[in-house]
Amino acid sequence: MSSEWIDAREALRMGLVWRVCEPAALLPEARRHAEILAARPLSSLMAVKHTIVEPTRPEIAAASARENAHFAELMGAQANAAALADFSKRRS
Repeated sequence: MSSEWIDAREALRMGLVWRVCEPAALLPEARRHAEILAARPLSSLMAVKHTIVEPTRPEIAAASARENAHFAELMGAQANAAALADFSKRRS
């Protein structure tokens, strides 16, 4: 929520990524992994994705509803109006 950038090692430590490589190796490594996935039957990839995603759908929908409710509530608030006015001034 802080919008701070994290480096690759920190992303790995946090579990956001499963592997880290040197920048020059990134594209070849991504292509290699894409080729591995592309070689598998589509039906098995779809089944795995469904197995991983399906249990989280209700939580994602609930989180999205909460986010939308907060957004709607805050959209007309005084702080939001002031921020939009400041933004408009800077763009003029």
